[in-house]
Amino acid sequence: FSYSIMATFQHPNYTLVDNDRLVRNENAPKPTFAEDGEIMTELARYVQARIISEFGFVAIPIPTEDAEASTSILVSSDWQTAKKLLVIIQNASGAVMGIFSRSLCMDKGLSKGSMLPYIQRARAAGYAVMILRPNTNSVMTNTTPPVKQYIQGAETPDRHAMFVWENIIPKAENVKHICLLGYVNGASLCKDLFLRQMVRSKQDVNDANRIRGFVTIEASHILEDDDALDIRQTLGSMGKC
Repeated sequence: FSYSIMATFQHPNYTLVDNDRLVRNENAPKPTFAEDGEIMTELARYVQARIISEFGFVAIPIPTEDAEASTSILVSSDWQTAKKLLVIIQNASGAVMGIFSRSLCMDKGLSKGSMLPYIQRARAAGYAVMILRPNTNSVMTNTTPPVKQYIQGAETPDRHAMFVWENIIPKAENVKHICLLGYVNGASLCKDLFLRQMVRSKQDVNDANRIRGFVTIEASHILEDDDALDIRQTLGSMGKC
């Protein structure tokens, strides 16, 4: 997988002040709907470039690099040697890796609307970091006409999260402490992963539950009315990451 690692924001109508705040150029024409998408694409490219160049992240293909249809996740280079791991799971319509909130990025800056400050704090606290991409579930073929082709292991946000949990995270053998960070519907994916692992750890003493807690951002709710008492108690007693 290749990424553009030039961490320089480039758009004819905007300037990125202090690598954070977008300011529209004085002589720029009136904004258009097409420009809105262009800015979002460039913001995501720029943020991902910074994640790679400043924090030393690398890409892991899903399901494999030579698969006919594939996507990727980003991980810090020490993910297999670190003892603590933060897994960022974003799941929202139109979500792009690196950006939590487009409106906050535009209005308040990248320090408020992107993943950059969370990654920085996690790294400073000794965490390796893994960023999932649950909303990339298919690709368009180069045929005429183009055909949507689903990515094996990432056909849905749930399948993507489970594929990473079952095939990638087990390779992080030194990790003893996993914290999940879920944005919007990503919180539900965090909960699903935790509950599945909680059950597995009870069934197999050799499959310890390494999830020590999870943080949510803009999640509507975590607990459901039909959640069992032990689930409520366990979630309520989880420590801070």
